[in-house]
Amino acid sequence: MIGAGFAGVECLHRLERTLRPEEAELVLVSPEDYQLYLPLLPHVAAGLLTPRSVAVSPRRRLRRTRYAPGIAVGVDHARRHVTVRTPEGQNARCATSSCSSRRAAPPACSASRASANTRWA
Repeated sequence: MIGAGFAGVECLHRLERTLRPEEAELVLVSPEDYQLYLPLLPHVAAGLLTPRSVAVSPRRRLRRTRYAPGIAVGVDHARRHVTVRTPEGQNARCATSSCSSRRAAPPACSASRASANTRWA
């Protein structure tokens, strides 16, 4: 999954509950290891909340998902590859079972049972 936004974290959480560990390796690619609750930022500015309370770690909810720091720099839909740039500036290529855009929900998240195998090369 690319990005630690609400949709990505929720999709991974559902996949963790739906798929057995041997069915798929779940990976979250994101430059940050936290999820920011933007609607609560005005409360931080007003001093009602601490900054730590609006930045939570997806790892608390995602027990089986492996975190891979980096950003997606390219997606090849035909070959089902995603190129990820690591914080060290190296490129890693990921072969995935599904690639989708923001306009369409990933098949693994919309189906009740998915057979998704993701391998890092």
